[in-house]
Amino acid sequence: MIEIPIRDIADVPRFDLSVVLDESTYVLGLDWSDRTGLWSLSLSLPDGTLLLAGLAIMHGRGLIRQHPVTDLPPGELACWDTTGAGLDPTRDTLGSDVVLIYVPEDEIP
Repeated sequence: MIEIPIRDIADVPRFDLSVVLDESTYVLGLDWSDRTGLWSLSLSLPDGTLLLAGLAIMHGRGLIRQHPVTDLPPGELACWDTTGAGLDPTRDTLGSDVVLIYVPEDEIP
């Protein structure tokens, strides 16, 4: 399991991260919605090819494996509430109390 490093985002409603997942580079777009009170995820290739968009980031739900899209990383992205309360990430807790994780394919039961 790999924690995706997300830091100092409380004042930023949208940002992109370049990450290496299973030896391939991807761009994660994270967007906060005041209307829904949720973060959403988009996943792109470095050349800008959009693979997935608008995925609500919620505790205990996998984000990518259920989508039949080529070029996705073979593992799973999810969020994890480190407090044990099982809460979804808020604008203030993503990257601190609630982390975004990547589970490589060989670690998925």
